[in-house]
Amino acid sequence: MKSFLKFILALCALNINQAIADSKPTYVIGVENITYDPYYTVKENGEYGAFARDIFDLFAKKSNIQFKYEPMPVARLFKEYLGGGLDFKYPDSSLWMSEGRKNKNIIYSDNVVEYIDGAIIKAENKNKDISFIKKLGTIRGFEVGEYKKRQIQIEESSNIPELIDKLDNNKIDAVFFNVAVALNYVNRNKYFKNKFIFKKEYPYLHDYYRLSTMKHKDVIDKFNLFLKKNIKEINEMKKKNKIIF
Repeated sequence: MKSFLKFILALCALNINQAIADSKPTYVIGVENITYDPYYTVKENGEYGAFARDIFDLFAKKSNIQFKYEPMPVARLFKEYLGGGLDFKYPDSSLWMSEGRKNKNIIYSDNVVEYIDGAIIKAENKNKDISFIKKLGTIRGFEVGEYKKRQIQIEESSNIPELIDKLDNNKIDAVFFNVAVALNYVNRNKYFKNKFIFKKEYPYLHDYYRLSTMKHKDVIDKFNLFLKKNIKEINEMKKKNKIIF
């Protein structure tokens, strides 16, 4: 009898907890469906992870809300977001796809985390000037800054390992995306370790990832306050995820 009573009480508690969870406001964050450690990643089972997941889960917990993460290819994510199909987008920046943002009332959060997008080249080419780059690889849907103004062929891929492999085999001359992500990937691979460098003398983009919305300014305001009040915890998350900035 006691066991049955415990079972009933546990079942009631479970139902109450589920009811509380269901009563929380739920928002969908559109995220990039790529492995971009240590900043963010989408695992094989579709689960969102790394630093971005840590910070948004903590914010949701402290704000008594829920986030659902919707991974999409970069180009489709922009289209879905700018078409009004998502509550939030992360990461975001006013510098990306600026033409598509015209006449859109997009609200950006304060800075979440710093990043540098730059050119990664083979170490053996470290003394060459920028004119040697004829083919530049990047993530499909990403901006390449000043490089698009030059006479350079841009090759896109949704796969970082594919881009690094092309660079290693001289099929492209450089890759352009987050420097920390690129070096994190190559330095974990014994074959690639020390074969590539960030060429800081070439054009690069130094900015911050932000959360954005066209619908929920109130949540952005709360998130900005959260960023200010939880600096210590956020820095611990950066350390845990080996983010150097």
